Amino acid sequence: MPGLIKPNCELTVGEIAALTRAKLRDGGPADRRIGNIAPLDSAGPSDISFLENAKYLDAFANTRAGACLITPRFVTSAPRGPALLETPHPYPAFVAVTRKLFSEMLMVETDHDMRNSADFISLDRVAKSLIRLPGVAMVQSITRPLGQGLGKVVFHQVSSSLTGR
Repeated sequence: MPGLIKPNCELTVGEIAALTRAKLRDGGPADRRIGNIAPLDSAGPSDISFLENAKYLDAFANTRAGACLITPRFVTSAPRGPALLETPHPYPAFVAVTRKLFSEMLMVETDHDMRNSADFISLDRVAKSLIRLPGVAMVQSITRPLGQGLGKVVFHQVSSSLTGR
């Protein structure tokens, strides 16, 4: 994902195959370096993406991804270019790669939609608490994409645009 959050390592396609237990297809380049994640339609040569759903076959046909985790049923639809990593479960494999590339990232999960002002304020409080911990250099989140708080006005604007109010 180009932009705000930087991965803390790179992996070779061979390392990704070992991590995910995926099969590297057709003698693909095991030494190709992958340093980020991206959607099929915007991935570049050092990005990994995945294909699990047929509705993304058009994006897959035109992807510039360096590597792609795919189900066996899409192997014959593969374009030239990406290193193909065949696995019965591409999305969980993609999550494993993401966790490895971004191992210094903390993800907050919840059982409800947090796109509202109250939850944004809660997330910002968590971010403020995290930045005070020893060894934490920066905290990025929806409320502080560049590592600094956005302020009350932007909270309202972001919340309104996400909830349609």
